[in-house]
Amino acid sequence: MAWKPIGSTEELEERGVITVRGKDRQIAVFWNGGNPQAVDNRCPHMGFPLDQGSVHDGILTCHWHHARFALKGGCTFDLFADDVPTFSIREMDGRIEVNDAPDAEPSADYYRARLRRGLEQGLGLVQAKSVIGLLKSGTPTLAILRELADFGTENHEAWRDGMTLIALMARLDPVFSERTRIHGLCWAGRQIAANCAGQPRRRERGPLDRADEPLERILHWFRQFVLMRHRDGAERALLSASLACGDDADRQRVLASAILQRVYLDSGHLYDFANKTLELGCLLGADATDLWPGLLPLLVPEAVEGQGEEDQGAWRHPFDLITAVRSAEAELRELHPGREPVPEGLRDLLLGNDPQAILDSLVAALKDQADPVLLGREIAMAAAWRLARFSPSNELGDWFDPVHTFTYANAVVQSLRRAPARELLPALLHGAMAVFQDRFLNVPPAAYPKVFRETSQTDQPVYERILESLDRVPNPSEVVALVAGWVREGASPEEVVDCLSWAAIREDLDFHKLQVIEAAYQLSRDTSDIEDRALLLSGAARYLAAHCPTPRARLQPVRTALKLHR
Repeated sequence: MAWKPIGSTEELEERGVITVRGKDRQIAVFWNGGNPQAVDNRCPHMGFPLDQGSVHDGILTCHWHHARFALKGGCTFDLFADDVPTFSIREMDGRIEVNDAPDAEPSADYYRARLRRGLEQGLGLVQAKSVIGLLKSGTPTLAILRELADFGTENHEAWRDGMTLIALMARLDPVFSERTRIHGLCWAGRQIAANCAGQPRRRERGPLDRADEPLERILHWFRQFVLMRHRDGAERALLSASLACGDDADRQRVLASAILQRVYLDSGHLYDFANKTLELGCLLGADATDLWPGLLPLLVPEAVEGQGEEDQGAWRHPFDLITAVRSAEAELRELHPGREPVPEGLRDLLLGNDPQAILDSLVAALKDQADPVLLGREIAMAAAWRLARFSPSNELGDWFDPVHTFTYANAVVQSLRRAPARELLPALLHGAMAVFQDRFLNVPPAAYPKVFRETSQTDQPVYERILESLDRVPNPSEVVALVAGWVREGASPEEVVDCLSWAAIREDLDFHKLQVIEAAYQLSRDTSDIEDRALLLSGAARYLAAHCPTPRARLQPVRTALKLHR
């Protein structure tokens, strides 16, 4: 800390403002109606030099976007701009000096409070500054995500894309570079704030008081209230069941048994969200039971309001898949999952055109004690094939179904790994039929590179070549070839996933692109088969490449916050 000379009071009064170099930034010292006042010379909105602004009645106005600040104290009148740091002034024998360090050095607690304010008021720049400040002060990523999750559970009623992004960021954080992490956290913050904007604070229904009942009875209540579409009863039963659960496997069983009463509920969304809820709760430390009462109720609105495929027509004609699925489910009710390998040729069968043969094969495999996790993986790999061979003759909107099939299939694998219980087995049937329903999206199938062929003689890293390819007009085949080749040359899933995640986060896209990448990553970590890894990551890359590039407006506030932090 040091004092910097500014000049005489007369000189400052005459000039109106004098700038000086502080410890780590330019300081602007203004004459404010008989008193000198010093602030950071960078407008906290986008960094415009404040000495080029004007002062009137103690208010400093930045002429770029007309943000106004109280010179004394630095508070903004325009919330989009954020407050400007102030600096201490002293006078010595008619000479003015300014302290080269700001009056307040931000702490982690300061940034945490600012993050909450930014979320409440929907201020993306304040959120970004706070996230960057927390990371630079050593706050763990999971602690920042906990702040976002707490805000979401308090301020809206149903699970939405912001909560999914928080869960994705928690899962992928160990893979991310610093750049990807910063931008991803800021994206999650903006999205959860947008989800909660204008929503009332969530009404707590709470568990049942003094309901000392066994878990199985409360689970029965929960299932019945979901079928009855009785929201209050379903939420109270779910919270009561959570208290009676011994571990996360029990929670998974409770959620899955109710969701799977309807066939492929809401195109698989809710099963996927339930898996993300459990993943997020575990990663953020819900062992202390303090987060479940906020997370679990977010699933209830869709559970009681959503439609299964039995309520619609696509699974009724030309094949009556609903009757076939219900018949297959009935054969699984008394089965106990085994640990045996899956039958040969199952993946080809899953990609075939005979739904009854697919269901019969899965039921037979389960009766022969095949490991349901391995069966789920085969369904997920078939879904990945649908993505990697997605036909270029399709419209962009046709991605909806195979993408949700793939993320659903991943959720089934992860949930079975968490709780290999018979209540979850119908999810295998639903996922297999979703893969079957997507079959026409591979007519004709897009080309897929069987071997890696070097397309250009260059020393440029594959990471950069993939990003450059995504900068151009959509060319999924080139991106798929680069990703598949990179994997076959020995790239780790972590390298590829950070590259694809950054490519997704930098665009103005929805959460599905990152969700597909995260699903591909989880599944690729479980296999040593290079071709399976290449297929999973190439499928995610093809989906991303079909939607790039975009204007990338989402990058601007984070870049501004990084610049101002420096």
